[in-house]
Amino acid sequence: MDYKVVFDLQTSDIRLTNYLFMLPGVAIFLCGAITYFFRERLTNPFRAKPMPQRFPFFLLLFGLLWMQLTGFSLFAQYDTMKQAMKSGKVSMVEGKVIDFSPMPILGHTKEHFCVSESQACFSYSDYEVTPGFNVTNAHDGPIKGGLPVRVTYRDNVILKLELGTPGTTVATKDPKDMPPPETALSPAR
Repeated sequence: MDYKVVFDLQTSDIRLTNYLFMLPGVAIFLCGAITYFFRERLTNPFRAKPMPQRFPFFLLLFGLLWMQLTGFSLFAQYDTMKQAMKSGKVSMVEGKVIDFSPMPILGHTKEHFCVSESQACFSYSDYEVTPGFNVTNAHDGPIKGGLPVRVTYRDNVILKLELGTPGTTVATKDPKDMPPPETALSPAR
């Protein structure tokens, strides 16, 4: 069966959306820089004295620490998963998507699917910070019920996602939508 690669951690960069988690640290750092440079003009609302000098330094250090920890954590996750792929310490499953439950547009639950012929199930969300695949159906994700897939993963993180060619997809039919057997075989009137 022919597969088309939709996501591959080895060829992708860390997505910009993952860096959004660093923004609070950037905002705190900028607030610290502003209060440091304008500390003589800013006053404490509870006292008529200038702002203490240690407050801007606290903001600067806290913002810098936030940015370093979140950036390091994200890069460490990315690098660990990339090294696992290079060394072959990953699992792979192939089959059709079953038990697909898409994430609602408002995004209060994760998208979930399992791969037939295996015990492998995956859940992910657009709102998670992860180095792996996390594009949900609500945001034009490629996963659909009955679609043939090949998934390379580690610790429930999808590291490589391949989809079967459109000609090989098998549409799953709901038994409620099927006509009863006696009407399907009866001659046309």
